[in-house]
Amino acid sequence: MELSTTANIILSDNEKAFIHASKYKAGKQRRIRRMTLATLVVLTILSSVLTVFSFNALNVAENKRSEAEDLLGFMVGEFADKLRKVKRMDLLDGINQKATQYFTKQNQNEGVLRWVTSKQQLFNAQFKKAQTLQGIAEVDYSRGRIEDAKIGLIEAQETFNELIKIHVDNVNLLKSTGANAFWQGRIEYDEGNFNTAKEYFDLYLELSEKMHAISPHNPTVKVELSYALSTLGALHANTENYKTAKQLFLEALEHIESLLSTSKNPSDLLIDKADILTWLAQISNHLGNINEAINGHKQAENVITTLVTLSQANANSIETLMYSYWHQADLLIFKNNYEDAINKLKQAENALNELIEKDPQNYIWKENLDEISSFITIYTTRENKLLNKPFSAYLPPIQVYLDDPTFLPSKLTNTIIAEYQNNKKFADSALLIQKIDAVINSIETAQIAKIDIANFYLIKSKQYRSTGNTEKRYEQCEVAKNIIASLLEKSANIEFMASYVVAEQCLNDNSTDTPYMSILKEMNVTNLNIY
Repeated sequence: MELSTTANIILSDNEKAFIHASKYKAGKQRRIRRMTLATLVVLTILSSVLTVFSFNALNVAENKRSEAEDLLGFMVGEFADKLRKVKRMDLLDGINQKATQYFTKQNQNEGVLRWVTSKQQLFNAQFKKAQTLQGIAEVDYSRGRIEDAKIGLIEAQETFNELIKIHVDNVNLLKSTGANAFWQGRIEYDEGNFNTAKEYFDLYLELSEKMHAISPHNPTVKVELSYALSTLGALHANTENYKTAKQLFLEALEHIESLLSTSKNPSDLLIDKADILTWLAQISNHLGNINEAINGHKQAENVITTLVTLSQANANSIETLMYSYWHQADLLIFKNNYEDAINKLKQAENALNELIEKDPQNYIWKENLDEISSFITIYTTRENKLLNKPFSAYLPPIQVYLDDPTFLPSKLTNTIIAEYQNNKKFADSALLIQKIDAVINSIETAQIAKIDIANFYLIKSKQYRSTGNTEKRYEQCEVAKNIIASLLEKSANIEFMASYVVAEQCLNDNSTDTPYMSILKEMNVTNLNIY
């Protein structure tokens, strides 16, 4: 309008409308630009705020994760160690399952959280996950799932080995890595692979000694070193290196005694002491002193009984006490003291029932219970022959044994066959002997005690005596004698000497003039043929 007035230009209505529309359009575009700019500013501010909130949220999440893993670390570390000491593998299994669920969930979020995770937090997570895998493997072992245990232990070992390259002086890592070596060695040991087991046990001791060098005054480290020494001692004892075994156990006992002198809560240490005393008692038997062996077992029994009196007994102490009763019973049989031996076995049986009540899935305790219960039945029947208890009342039908794939030479199976022979059931005992004969040359004999194999041949000699086959009888006695002679080169075990005398008497028409007879008489060993 101004333009038309000033210039005296006359515009048509259409032209005026066009100018008005142009002005409106230009104004609208300016407003849009302003709104767009304002929106971008708002979005930029909002994005910054959200980024701050997001970062804070991730930090909060990571802090919560760290707190959870600290608790988890306690559960799979220190608390799990306490459960191991009291043999509560059922409770350890529950912890491991929860830990596995946690790590599975964390793996799903790993990419989101990793960028705010410190190296220390990452180490903690990897370490605790490996501890969990190892804990699961331990439970698998206690349940007889050996192949699963092997897989878990190897997977945990791989993580430990990677972590230890960086954290070479981390005591907790060294402790867990040593425990891993122990369990892998234990499995090899159980399978009779003693050389491989020794490699793992040597590594266990090496790691324990390294821990001790880093932290020499740490009680936990001293205990672990004692365990490593005892583990190697047990291996040497079971591979007939008795003097070396004794030295290792005495060194282990020295560490335990030094801790007992200052400990305010010595219950776990007393259990460890009792366990070592039990091993030393067994070694005394191999070194030819049955009375010292019996006294050693009684010392171990007294230590544990003190804990029971103070209501401080747990599954670990009860297990140690059970083995002490069992070993004493074995020695008392050689002194022909069946009454006291049976009482000791009943005490062992009661202890096992208490243990199984705590952990019904522990297959080792179940097998021990079956074996001890069988010995109680057989020995009680022998001791009370005047009761005229029918043979079928205390041993199951023979088909049970014939169908049992684990019926291989052992103290129990030899005793069962002998019971058939002692009750003039030679046809049945012949079937059991044939069953073992069919596999004895193909089985892994490293898993079977040589003395049990030798005694099996002596039992076979009784079978041939029943048929009047003197030549075959002497042949079996000669095989047994040669096996036992090799054992006696390294051990003066009472059972070895007694069985050797039986073999000698078999070959020399019950002659009493045998090399070990006088030694056994001096120790008041009167029951030479326990079968």
